[in-house]
Amino acid sequence: MGVTAIKHFDNDSAGVVVVRNVERAQSWEINPGATLGVDIWIPWCVSQVDFDNNHYLMIEFSQPARTYWVWQSNEAWKDLVRCNTEGKWKPEASPVWGISYVNGNRSVELQLNGKIVFSEVAS
Repeated sequence: MGVTAIKHFDNDSAGVVVVRNVERAQSWEINPGATLGVDIWIPWCVSQVDFDNNHYLMIEFSQPARTYWVWQSNEAWKDLVRCNTEGKWKPEASPVWGISYVNGNRSVELQLNGKIVFSEVAS
């Protein structure tokens, strides 16, 4: 298991996006067209108990109205950053778009269509 850290968010959406590190009770608002520089480790969530104990990030788009729950999980064959819009833990949740494997620094593009796309950031 490795650590996946988000280094910045680029808000290319039409509205304000709120990022919540629920595990650490932190939140940030990002205006349209703005970049937020941060250092957030994505929480590990490998069970319903972890999810119930807030081991996830929430990314809330205002336009289009959509919320993602984001966490790292481990699989028998690889570790992935996963997300869903259902607000509950699912071991089979989809990997995030872009670079979804665990361990490294990431940039997150908050797209106009309401998607979150991860890319690598040089260390």
